[in-house]
Amino acid sequence: MRKSLNRTIKNTRRNAIVRCSCATGVRWAGFVDSSTGAFTAITTIQTPYDVEKFMDAYGVDVVTTQYVDCT
Repeated sequence: MRKSLNRTIKNTRRNAIVRCSCATGVRWAGFVDSSTGAFTAITTIQTPYDVEKFMDAYGVDVVTTQYVDCT
């Protein structure tokens, strides 16, 4: 039997985001610590379904998008 994918993030200072690179187009789903700004990448995003899987696996209701490397 497969292990449950439900995971919990115990630290309430972490916000779920999808970080997108303007330069390369690479997208990562992960968490950013609101006090330090440190980003922890969890998985790459290639399709909209990947975002849904990330949200289901970590019990996230809202994911914001952050663009980086934009000049």
